[in-house]
Amino acid sequence: MSCLKISLIVFNLFIWTLGAAITALGIWVKTDGDFSKIQDNLDVKEFTTAGWILIFVGIIIMLIGFIGCYGAIASQVCMLIIVRS
Repeated sequence: MSCLKISLIVFNLFIWTLGAAITALGIWVKTDGDFSKIQDNLDVKEFTTAGWILIFVGIIIMLIGFIGCYGAIASQVCMLIIVRS
């Protein structure tokens, strides 16, 4: 394996991990009871929307990281172009 290929794999694994962390944060915001109490006390309804946005963005980032990692491992140029754009 070349150094560039390994670098692409490591970078895309990092992106995938970042997406998983953002998704986990969104799920935590949606399911944790303490956030519901804070939301009720502050009369702020954006916590619910923020949770859904975090989940959606995290899943998109995970998908991009997976496609990039698979493209780097399998040497699929079309997948690397999809990630690049």
